[in-house]
Amino acid sequence: EPNKDKVKDTPVFANTGVNIENIEEIFKIADGCVIGSSLKYDGITWNNIDAERVKKFMDKVNHLRNWIIGMSCVIGIDVGTTSTIGILLDTANNKILKKISYDVELYSYKEGWAEEDPNQWWSNTKKIIKILSNFAKKKRKKILSIGTTGMLPALVILDKSGKVIRKSIQQSDSRTKLQLKKIFNKKNSKNFIKNTKCGINQ
Repeated sequence: EPNKDKVKDTPVFANTGVNIENIEEIFKIADGCVIGSSLKYDGITWNNIDAERVKKFMDKVNHLRNWIIGMSCVIGIDVGTTSTIGILLDTANNKILKKISYDVELYSYKEGWAEEDPNQWWSNTKKIIKILSNFAKKKRKKILSIGTTGMLPALVILDKSGKVIRKSIQQSDSRTKLQLKKIFNKKNSKNFIKNTKCGINQ
């Protein structure tokens, strides 16, 4: 039988035979439905719409929707400067069900340098999502979405295939402070911000 879990990126709709008695089972295998005859007087196709049938059907649908929301959660990922943090949040009561954190290593080969390995960010993120997903499954929770946030600007250089070439240069890196002091003064700093809509980092 069709199952929305088998085609996760494609909405699945039940096209026929849906009624108030089977809508709960339909929702288990489909994202939505097309309904007609069962909402008409006496359930007959060529009759007019029965407002009372529509109300009863939608009351049940809304009840099921609230139940589904109550069984749902979201994952939040924060790719930070010192650690990668993940939380599993219950959407019904905004309660954190589980929190995981992995440290991020900072490299400072010379004074004022601050670099990190973007591959470590990605590795941490994948581990966090796997653990939180398994936890949600055990708790019979459905993950609705994954949200991400990150640190202040960091320079990450990629090759043509999208692979990381070198470690990132973090926003706290100050190796160019002498060049910045030479290039920018109070006057052209204002012009730079106005023209680029960006601030000047150290």
